[in-house]
Amino acid sequence: MRKSVNLSAIIILLFVLIALIWGADAIVRALRKPKSGNNSAHISSASSDVTDITTDGVETGITESEVTSVTEPIKEQNYDIIQLNKSDISKGKLVLVNKDNKFTKDISDELTSFRGKKNETYRLKSYELLSRDEVIDSLNSMFSDFYDYSSLKNILIISSYIAQQDNDMSTAYTVNIRLLNDDGTNLPFTGTGEYSWVIDNCYNYGFIVRYPVEKSTITGLDDPSYLRYVGQPHSLIIKQNSFCLEEYIDFLRNYSYDNPLEYDNYKIYYVKSTGENTEVKVPKNSTYYISGNNVDGFIITVNISNE
Repeated sequence: MRKSVNLSAIIILLFVLIALIWGADAIVRALRKPKSGNNSAHISSASSDVTDITTDGVETGITESEVTSVTEPIKEQNYDIIQLNKSDISKGKLVLVNKDNKFTKDISDELTSFRGKKNETYRLKSYELLSRDEVIDSLNSMFSDFYDYSSLKNILIISSYIAQQDNDMSTAYTVNIRLLNDDGTNLPFTGTGEYSWVIDNCYNYGFIVRYPVEKSTITGLDDPSYLRYVGQPHSLIIKQNSFCLEEYIDFLRNYSYDNPLEYDNYKIYYVKSTGENTEVKVPKNSTYYISGNNVDGFIITVNISNE
């Protein structure tokens, strides 16, 4: 009887041991199995080492699809790319023309006659003179205000476009002015007396004095009778810094898309020409103006007031 009891106890003990071993194994497997809710966290932590993963016969534990899913998407760029060609370097209000930088572009299709466009506050040598619409509009505004100031309307435009390639008259952005006498003769414009108003205020209308007397060693001329249209804000920056156009073009080379010149509601920067084609960055959804400098690159003027 005692032997029977002992045998039964042994059998029961064996079953208990087997049950304990099976239960322990199940618990270990459960602990090793990743929870479905933690997959993304596990992949994200591995993503920092993605660049160190090799596939030369080594098991990485991460599939290609998983690597793609954890790579951060490239952020949308905040600029557009404009393609400019080599000829564009000679287009725009900021082209520099002098003995070292000829102007050979044919602009005949960009010109317009003063006839029917000018007002009565200044005179023309001939109604056959040609210029640009924006130049004529600005002259009308400036000389109208000068007339209100002085009651004088004897400023005479004697030339506005000459296709001679080596000075500003070939751009049709420049006018040469003199003073008309009652007898039909004319005198040089020196910008003195009441006419100093024109020298002091032309910048407010987008003009600069192209050949300031004090800059003759740079420009080669000292003649205040040449007014050059560059538009705002450039005319104001030039005035405030006492630049001539050569100095301003050189000054702008210090500024890039990433480090623009900021003035009032504008950002201005320079992009060097890369040859036949040049990529230029411009801010998305912005109002901008691109001008070549007729030397080595492009000047971008962005109006940020609408951003």
